[in-house]
Amino acid sequence: MTTIDPERLTCPLPGTETERILLGHGSGGRLMADLITTVIAGELGERGPLEDAALVGADLVVSTDGFVVTPRFFPGGDIGSLAVYGTVNDLAMRGARPVALTLAYVLEEGLPLAEQLSRNPRLPGGHDVPARPGLARRDDRVRR
Repeated sequence: MTTIDPERLTCPLPGTETERILLGHGSGGRLMADLITTVIAGELGERGPLEDAALVGADLVVSTDGFVVTPRFFPGGDIGSLAVYGTVNDLAMRGARPVALTLAYVLEEGLPLAEQLSRNPRLPGGHDVPARPGLARRDDRVRR
């Protein structure tokens, strides 16, 4: 029988100096913050604070959330509800009232169409969201 010495076990943090996207970049932690501030915001020329919802002019707040989770459907929710509630929460944190939602799909190659397209399109209008926002824009992407 093999003996494991717990003193020798390590779980290294992913390095921050990388030229490739890692799963850790999507975790909401330091890697994601570094990616946003150094690569994404740098390319866009952003100089102000990076909030989850952007104030546009004096009275418009814009936000969108995208999720890739497994499983897509789970007890108490699904990927669609995460996206809706995440976006509405971002708006609420800026004191905004949701009046419209954007909808972005990240579709996995090989996903059965019946599963994806029969369940998710109804989610935004079917959730109990304050003011029942309408759908303002939709975008679809396919990933491997």
